[in-house]
Amino acid sequence: MITICKTDMQKLILLAAALTLTLFFAAGDVYASEGIKLIASEKEGNKGDQVVVKISAENAAGTEGGQFLLNFDPSLVEPVSADSGELVEEAESNLFMINREFAEGQLKFMWVTALADTADSGVVCEITFDLIGEGSSALEFEDIVISPDQIEIAEAFSGEITIEDTGVDTEEDEIEPDPAEPEEVVIENDDDEEVTAVETNNNNTTLIIVVIVVIAAAGGYAVFKRFGKTAKH
Repeated sequence: MITICKTDMQKLILLAAALTLTLFFAAGDVYASEGIKLIASEKEGNKGDQVVVKISAENAAGTEGGQFLLNFDPSLVEPVSADSGELVEEAESNLFMINREFAEGQLKFMWVTALADTADSGVVCEITFDLIGEGSSALEFEDIVISPDQIEIAEAFSGEITIEDTGVDTEEDEIEPDPAEPEEVVIENDDDEEVTAVETNNNNTTLIIVVIVVIAAAGGYAVFKRFGKTAKH
């Protein structure tokens, strides 16, 4: 038979309490380290190009979906489309939605994986941006929500898009053709007078009309002169 005195009992209670606290904090550290992480990629391009930014997740096993806002500089980049990544697509029951114009300089992405059967890590979505300015636009997360509530958000890593200006205008300059020299057509009438008609390059019909009018006028003038001479005789 083992006899435990009061002093030894107090020591055992203190030791058990210490072990409990140690295990509690250790479990808390493990849980925190397994919180989901969101990561935005970094891209570079020239003004006028398009880039695709990937939003990835780590420690995503057991998640049922989530949502986030992504901030960007609207004077430098413009989101034009988005699609879900393999982390969402490979889940059996999945949905996603994007609002590219949630607010100025801000988009919203939501996804659902109702059966909580996502992989532990992978791409959540891919967002295509038009590069419309010159400089660097940060891609910062805001208002992240993950389902179920028991899964915490460990950290969110911002991305960046860097745009360079090549100095080349992406719009083709309209080059207007040099106007050709007008063509002169010389017509001789019966009185050996030369009448010049000028062709405009806009329409050949214009030349034909002018020539006809000039010939008619010249012919009429010649007839008038002959008629006058006959009358005098």
